[in-house]
Amino acid sequence: MKKITWVLILVLFWSVIILTSLNLQIKISLLILSLCVVLWTSELIPMWMTGLIPLVTGPLFGLITLDQVMNNYFAPVIFLLLSGFIFSSAVSKWKIDKKIVYSITKIFGKNARFTILGIILATAFLSFFMPNTTSTALMLPVGLGILATTRNVKKQFRTSLILSIAYASSIGGTGVLIGTTTNLIGVEYMMRENIQIGFLSWSKMILPFTLILLVILWLYMTKRSKLPEKIVIDVENIKLSPQAKVVIIILLLTVIIWIIRPFISKKFDLPINDIGIGVVSALSFFFISYKSKPILQVKDTKIPWGIVLMVGGALAVGNILLNTGISDLFVETMSFLPKNKLVFLIATAVIANFSTELLSNTALSATLIPIIVDLYKSVGFDPFLGILTVAVCSDMAFMLPIATPPNAIVSKSKSVNFKNMISYGFWLNLIVIVLWVVYASLVF
Repeated sequence: MKKITWVLILVLFWSVIILTSLNLQIKISLLILSLCVVLWTSELIPMWMTGLIPLVTGPLFGLITLDQVMNNYFAPVIFLLLSGFIFSSAVSKWKIDKKIVYSITKIFGKNARFTILGIILATAFLSFFMPNTTSTALMLPVGLGILATTRNVKKQFRTSLILSIAYASSIGGTGVLIGTTTNLIGVEYMMRENIQIGFLSWSKMILPFTLILLVILWLYMTKRSKLPEKIVIDVENIKLSPQAKVVIIILLLTVIIWIIRPFISKKFDLPINDIGIGVVSALSFFFISYKSKPILQVKDTKIPWGIVLMVGGALAVGNILLNTGISDLFVETMSFLPKNKLVFLIATAVIANFSTELLSNTALSATLIPIIVDLYKSVGFDPFLGILTVAVCSDMAFMLPIATPPNAIVSKSKSVNFKNMISYGFWLNLIVIVLWVVYASLVF
């Protein structure tokens, strides 16, 4: 959209907020929230600039102290997020990602139905350990290459293949703790509620749901497509360098230590945590050398500081909203709901899933989770499931190009148009909500 359109949207939001009968502090906090959301969505200014707005405006208007707001930018999850970006840089530099793509597409070969499965699995796997924006950007050329080497491809197959990349990227990120920012934000608020969740415990809880949803995604996308009988795939085979093998060993060791960390910590009474493990592993790339050259140099790291500051800013906005009492207002508004866990679960999933179509999933989860925590506590429910539901469902936006970076990336392809994305995404959103409610009800 044009800049003037976004400005008009912001003016509309502010006009509505100012005309309400809310107290002044809540009005100011909502003005800050709407400003940040519009700027993050439109990118009228760099994301890092928007991320710093709460740092300045919160203390300036007396909504929060400087120390309180600063803590959000140095939250433990920020350092785990930085570790994930360093892992991603090492994987990309030594072309491990391309080797993964080649291996999976080689396995699933010429069958169109299984090629889509291979693309989904490759994209999801990459999203476990790198930002979904990166995994989508990497896999889109592979998908377009498959279409370019295939004759008589129906338009529906093109749409399904390309959308599968965006959707699998968003879904895959939920399965591993470092896979997406909403996971990390969810865990941050769990820690504030004295709920300890680590790498292993997160995967135990969410990875089965992720895998089930990936299979459903494959069945859904192939069911809607008229598939060609045979396709040709031309993906370059990358030979792994010694440095790449070192990176793989470090990553495997990191995952293993993450998995066994609870047992080691308990048995030997060691004060180690997943964040420290991630930071040490990430830093090791700069100190381990091959032929006198470090595996990773500072110039090789691709850390999107805009996203890092966006996460800190989103946490800060959530903190401001809590301080000004907006959560109490939300609790009063939702008081009509029956005091039933299943009803609350459904309501939370619907709000998180469809709200994230219009709002940044990072900003949404950071601002909605503390409000949901207060809502659950007000009726005597454990807030754990509410936090988890927002963290997972706010990452599942499939309808609109502006909803997630993966959607935006593939929407620029000629194989996908706005109508296709809404058509495919709406029903997939409903599938996610139903599946999550059933899964959460059975497991938690």
